[in-house]
Amino acid sequence: TKGINHPRTDIATDPPVDPAKRRFSGTVAIRDPRRAIPELNQIAQEVIASLAADSQVSLQVEVNIIATHRGAGFDDTAVRNVSENARTLKFRDFDWDEE
Repeated sequence: TKGINHPRTDIATDPPVDPAKRRFSGTVAIRDPRRAIPELNQIAQEVIASLAADSQVSLQVEVNIIATHRGAGFDDTAVRNVSENARTLKFRDFDWDEE
């Protein structure tokens, strides 16, 4: 029809671009802490290694350990061994509570 502007439908448009993902964070609970090594190894191989493969990635991995004794409390040997190992392994901080 004369005098009516119709929108052009023959112009190709690019689909909208999603913004690039720039940060990943995740938390996972180890299913069986008494057998943590295989699960931690799998996390290291399948998640951490994938992230670390890119030289543009700044990567920080933290391990958080919470142990609560359901009985009378940890014996002195366990407290001494865990404390010495935590110091040797350069734990940023660790503490024992009497609660």
